[in-house]
Amino acid sequence: MDDDEGEDPLPRDGDFSIALELGGALTSDNVVGYYVTTTVGGAVAGCCVRRFREFRALKKSLDAGGAVAAAFPHRTLASPGGRALAARLDGLRAWTAAVASARDALDAPARRRVADFLGLRPGRPA
Repeated sequence: MDDDEGEDPLPRDGDFSIALELGGALTSDNVVGYYVTTTVGGAVAGCCVRRFREFRALKKSLDAGGAVAAAFPHRTLASPGGRALAARLDGLRAWTAAVASARDALDAPARRRVADFLGLRPGRPA
């Protein structure tokens, strides 16, 4: 059981958006990272770097609830700057926009997982 079960870290209404940018290679293995910036009411509320596998893990954890019905991009083998990588970034942007839109339909544990992923609860792992 989560020790802050009553906490609701995601805003239920108002201006809420998630922006993604390509962060480049994070490791010597050329693993690509994505800068994730969350704004609430026009102010930056969270900023972090995530790998594709972290997006995929969040998607898997949200699939059971069925609240996010957007397509998720496929994993691709691509060099940074390639078309496949740009297409994956566009797909992740569309998927995260769908997560933001569906946030009110998520149950409390899913809302906390999304908040942790977005870096809205400092000190919590994604």
